[in-house]
Amino acid sequence: MLRYAHMHIEWNRVTWYSWLAAVIVFGGALAIGFYLGARWEQVHIERALTQMPASTGHAPAVAQ
Repeated sequence: MLRYAHMHIEWNRVTWYSWLAAVIVFGGALAIGFYLGARWEQVHIERALTQMPASTGHAPAVAQ
């Protein structure tokens, strides 16, 4: 016989563990998003630097 057969699931009730799970999932998704965004930027910077031509003797243009 099932040990917890008497348990009733309340789908519309927020419990402490469902709230905690939501916070962990949200925080994890946010952290992964920040990590992937930073990595994406780093890859594009590295790619841009490796595709630059060799030094031409000219100073880089500076926006004023």
